[in-house]
Amino acid sequence: MIFYESINFLRINYSLTPMLVGDRIGYWEIIGIDNSRKRAACCCRCGTVRTIAIEVLQSGASESCGCALPSKALSQALKTEVAALRRRRERG
Repeated sequence: MIFYESINFLRINYSLTPMLVGDRIGYWEIIGIDNSRKRAACCCRCGTVRTIAIEVLQSGASESCGCALPSKALSQALKTEVAALRRRRERG
C-alpha cells in the first residue's frame, strides 16, 4: 500500500494493491471475487451485501452502502458547531 498525505488526513491508495477476500475498504469487507477479477461481492459493516466493481473499490469512490453518510454528516456538523463556539469564546 502507498500512503500519501491529503489536506487534513492520511489516506490509503488501494489502486496498486491486489484485492483479496477478507480485505476491508472503508466499511466494506470483500467476501468474494469473480473469476474475471473485475467485480467483488462485499458486505458492509451494517450487513448490506452488494456486488461492486474492483475499480470503484480501488479508487475509494465507495466506502459504504450509504449507512455511513448520516454519521459522517453528524460528525461534520458537530465539528462546525464546536469551532463556532470556540470563535465566540475568543471574541469575548
